[in-house]
Amino acid sequence: MAPGSAPVYSRDGYLIHGPGDRGEGGLRALPFSLASLQPTGEAVSIAEDGQSASVAQDGTLVFLDGHAGNVLGTLVWRNRDGELLGAIGQPQPIMGDPALSPDGKRIAMSSRE
Repeated sequence: MAPGSAPVYSRDGYLIHGPGDRGEGGLRALPFSLASLQPTGEAVSIAEDGQSASVAQDGTLVFLDGHAGNVLGTLVWRNRDGELLGAIGQPQPIMGDPALSPDGKRIAMSSRE
């Protein structure tokens, strides 16, 4: 079981997850084996303020980036090295549930005022 919340699997061999009950904040990547269904290493931080990740089949990662107490959130693109590629659209109030298309070219999400 992943130590964090809302894990999503990346074909690169990682479970991407949000904060858990171990006091670890932000978005983390845990090396994971599908063959053994076990972690194969220690989780590393992807984004200190990241949450609600989605991963496309090609490994493209999108997530909400912003402080948990902040009403406005911003979707951001990062490459496989964690380098920020840019923001998607404008900050929106109460965003959630980003979901990438399998090809990583489209995104759907919720937002409400």
